[in-house]
Amino acid sequence: PASGLLEAEDCAAAAADALGEARGLRQDVQLTLVRLCGLDALRARAGEGAVDRLFAEIGAFLNAHALRGAAGRMGPDRCGVVHAAETTLDIAAEAAGALRAGGLLTGLVTVEDRRIALGSEGLAPADAAKALAFTLRRFAENEPFEGDSLAEAFRALVDDTVSRVTQLRALVGEDSFEAVFQPIVRLADGRVSHYEVLARVEASSPADVIRFAEGIGMIEELDLAVCSRAMALLESE
Repeated sequence: PASGLLEAEDCAAAAADALGEARGLRQDVQLTLVRLCGLDALRARAGEGAVDRLFAEIGAFLNAHALRGAAGRMGPDRCGVVHAAETTLDIAAEAAGALRAGGLLTGLVTVEDRRIALGSEGLAPADAAKALAFTLRRFAENEPFEGDSLAEAFRALVDDTVSRVTQLRALVGEDSFEAVFQPIVRLADGRVSHYEVLARVEASSPADVIRFAEGIGMIEELDLAVCSRAMALLESE
């Protein structure tokens, strides 16, 4: 709360909205991801309040440049912001200024940041927004921030997500899955009560597909596709 930034999940949603608006306006946007190094040293020297004040200053700076409020704290030592591509954010200078204002050495905390262009070629607007939100959540939860590997890791995540969204869109749109019927049996007499319709996807775990569909907001479309397949099979009997 001290940072004034959105939490990771809310930031992902705001980032998707910002990307959609920018795409409609044909505006180039970027994501800047930031890591503050040395927070433990700052905490040991000046207390937790100094860390909160530093994040408050940086949070105010990021919020001032964020598109549609898309600035969030992505972890204990990291944050991110979606902003206009032509805007250069000198976050290191902001951090140094905040440290000086608190009477602390500016070198106590260092800043690593990366700027990534948010191109969304090859995706429909809705799918591009979902891909970005899902990628940000994965980054916040799992991906390390290690020097020059960040941009490459992020691009790899984006490429993987774009590919999976495209595959899922084809899966739903073309009904390219198998429907199987699992009997549900009454314990009282062992007779079949009804059947549960399950989706089976070639060369992929159904659980993985469902988790991914839930993560990017396409689970309803997948549910409807399975229901449509089940009804078509019933009608064909």
